[in-house]
Amino acid sequence: MALLLVAVLAAPCLAGGSLIADRLGPFDTPYQPASTTIVTHDEVEAVQRGAAQAMTLLDQVQGTARYPAATTSTLVAAPLIFYSGVEVLPIGGFTGQYPYPTLPELRALVATGQLRVVLVGPIDDPRITWVESRCLPLPAAPAAVATIDVRPYYCAGDAG
Repeated sequence: MALLLVAVLAAPCLAGGSLIADRLGPFDTPYQPASTTIVTHDEVEAVQRGAAQAMTLLDQVQGTARYPAATTSTLVAAPLIFYSGVEVLPIGGFTGQYPYPTLPELRALVATGQLRVVLVGPIDDPRITWVESRCLPLPAAPAAVATIDVRPYYCAGDAG
């Protein structure tokens, strides 16, 4: 019985120790796959390091638009927001499944010049299909998002 009690109490300590030993953070879990660690550490750090450069580029094309960019990934949006303090429109919210903005709302934002740049990630969504078919692909993603699968598009105000 005493051995069982020691085992039950030791398991959380060992799991917590593995987090510390592997230099993981508050959003990590014990024994997570290496692929998860790459996303939660390397890609997030790359986006954060490049936020200043990305915002400089976005500021150059924003003009009078309300949003410097819209994106399908909060992994991209959050560092840009933290760095600049301005709103980056999350298409689909945190998970990409939220219905805001709707396709008509997105089209209206582009048509009225409130949105010019959309950073498109790998997502199957009619709003993104519209962006890919109506907006001009830019030659390269800003350095802040170059390490993840995001393609930038420039949407002119008359994109229908």
